[in-house]
Amino acid sequence: MGTIVARVEDNVRRRFTLLLAAVAFLSIECGCGESSIEKALNKMMAETKSQSSAAEIRAAALPLFSYGSSNAIPISALPREITSLPIFAPEGASDMYVGRVRGDSNALMFITGSGFGHWGMVVCQTEDDRKVRADFGKRLIPWEHGVYFYRE
Repeated sequence: MGTIVARVEDNVRRRFTLLLAAVAFLSIECGCGESSIEKALNKMMAETKSQSSAAEIRAAALPLFSYGSSNAIPISALPREITSLPIFAPEGASDMYVGRVRGDSNALMFITGSGFGHWGMVVCQTEDDRKVRADFGKRLIPWEHGVYFYRE
């Protein structure tokens, strides 16, 4: 009888240890603080804000609205004030998508990313940005003057 009890106790102890390890792993990876990707994105946003103002970014983007309602804005047309922002580092314009936000003539989207997500900026031509906020919701992080950071 004593060996059976010892085996049961040993089995319970092993399972409890595995359970504690699983809880520790999940709390580190899934819920305690920012992920490494979120930390990197927050760092890039802070560096972007320290390098340029939202008004300067909006002013640099305004000429791009002259491309009309087409999504085809050539990368070569992008101003350095946008392509050099830390949010797009290190690739700059080489790995960037630029276009209208779902046919919204008031907003342009500048995004980059990979299979792990996409990020960038949305710039509104006017400060009336109700449509873009309704379309993107929590994926937009407001800055000011109709300029947003974007993440998905």
